[in-house]
Amino acid sequence: MASDIPTAPTVPAPSRAHAIKTKTVHELKGEEVPLEVHSTLNLGLDIRIPSDYIADEHQRLRAYKRIADASSAEQGSELLAEFEDRYGPAPDAVRSLLKFSVLKSAAQKLGIEAIDRRQGALNIKFHKEARIQPDRLMSIVSDTEGAQFTPAGVLRLPVDGAGNAAKILDFLEARLAQLQP
Repeated sequence: MASDIPTAPTVPAPSRAHAIKTKTVHELKGEEVPLEVHSTLNLGLDIRIPSDYIADEHQRLRAYKRIADASSAEQGSELLAEFEDRYGPAPDAVRSLLKFSVLKSAAQKLGIEAIDRRQGALNIKFHKEARIQPDRLMSIVSDTEGAQFTPAGVLRLPVDGAGNAAKILDFLEARLAQLQP
């Protein structure tokens, strides 16, 4: 017996063939094909919206979504101003969360697959097709004491901060800015 309960239509995910077609169209038009990388940042930081800042759980969840969508410093600043207008002065954790979101977007644009903080260092793993200018990368390595770039495409940067979110995020922001074309 067939069910009379209506079901939502399923929308197929974009196929690999569609992605190849899109890439080919960009190439034929002479346009630069954007690299699609979904970066992960594992910095071991406790950055979340305190429940005493946004008490309502649904509003807090919406705020997380909006923060995750902030992909530029300008969007982050606008969102921060909106939060402060609605909820009062933002705690450091909210400011750090906004910066984290913007840095994740910057990492994706640079073709960075992952940034992991382990044993006092940031390990930055580049996608094999990342378009990083070698001179910028080598400048970071030579200017940062203890920095290394491995044959596996990992930039290892010693970082001090011992869990201080603002210091670690500021350090990462400065290094990513150095990699910008």
